[in-house]
Amino acid sequence: MWKITNDAPSVLGLKANNVRNKVLVLQSLVGFSDEEIRRLITSQPTLLQLSVKKNLSPSILYWIRQLQIGKDELKTLILGCPTLLKYSRSNVHGKLMFFQTTMGFSLSECRKLLI
Repeated sequence: MWKITNDAPSVLGLKANNVRNKVLVLQSLVGFSDEEIRRLITSQPTLLQLSVKKNLSPSILYWIRQLQIGKDELKTLILGCPTLLKYSRSNVHGKLMFFQTTMGFSLSECRKLLI
């Protein structure tokens, strides 16, 4: 709780339903367990400041669709680098295009690199 309060004090002002909704989205779209949610929020409390409709859901769905990635792989990816959920889709798209067009990696190779 200290880390959350220190790193993202505005989280304390969020309503319980708002936080619950974010947790439910993370659990339903990615399959995070309660313990994984705790680890995720402890390591990156600012994720609770993101909007479900504008950030979390679209970002998660983008990763699933763009990389053709399953829940288990996505879970590994997000737990390894939670800030990925904070990147805009255009930012991620630009990075993927760089790896595919400039570096010559296939989609499968990009997926392996990230995971």
